[in-house]
Amino acid sequence: MPMYQNSESSQSAFNFAVSYLEQIKDTLALCNMAQIQQSPTLWINYLNVLHTQLSAKTNNQEDSEIFGKFNEISKLLNDPDDRYDKKGEILGKLRLLEMKLRKMLQSKGMLLPSKDDPKFAVLKR
Repeated sequence: MPMYQNSESSQSAFNFAVSYLEQIKDTLALCNMAQIQQSPTLWINYLNVLHTQLSAKTNNQEDSEIFGKFNEISKLLNDPDDRYDKKGEILGKLRLLEMKLRKMLQSKGMLLPSKDDPKFAVLKR
């Protein structure tokens, strides 16, 4: 029988948060590599993972907007002619999508701490 059976210990705010943020950090690093390599198929897959990681904090409207952007890019990638003829356009759309997802991560407090965070109290003096 486990020592901690009460609901408080199973609802800890810190039970998975650090690990979850580490996963997001790793996914962002993979996005960077895919962008450097100019690999649209890898990049869209990593961005898809990033969106899934972010989805716990997004609402239906935000998700619909992101899915629309994914669908638009996927159509270009799935057309063999467009995949090569419009590679620059695809890379540009992927870059804009990643920027949007990063801004969402920031606005949801999943990247950098807020300036209202107690850790910044010393800076306010």
